[in-house]
Amino acid sequence: MILLIDTTTQTAKIGLVEDNKIIAQNSWDANQKLAEELVGEITKLLSENKKTLKQLENILVHNGPGGFSTLRIGVTAANTLGFGLDIPVFGIEGEFSSLEEMLNKPREASDGPVKPIYKFPPRITIAKPK
Repeated sequence: MILLIDTTTQTAKIGLVEDNKIIAQNSWDANQKLAEELVGEITKLLSENKKTLKQLENILVHNGPGGFSTLRIGVTAANTLGFGLDIPVFGIEGEFSSLEEMLNKPREASDGPVKPIYKFPPRITIAKPK
């Protein structure tokens, strides 16, 4: 089974795949609560479909382009789950309107954690205007 994660926008999307078909999916407006909600939503999707993390064979994560905060949360969650479960994580780059499009994009294994591709350079060292 494959876990799909797309957090490139404020609308987060997750899905489960068996035999190259999406068997379950969910999307929600994360509204700046993505870090709090993502793992719980993955757990809920698995539970509702009587699946477990141990059944995952790999993870596909949309790694960009996307916004800094939402993208890094999804990529970090995917890399962490992959490391903890000792399964491959594949980064899928591009513009997609659905999880189906993301699933059908060719993918290659990477030599380490998936890296995010930001739409704009992160502004993490620039002071906010007062």
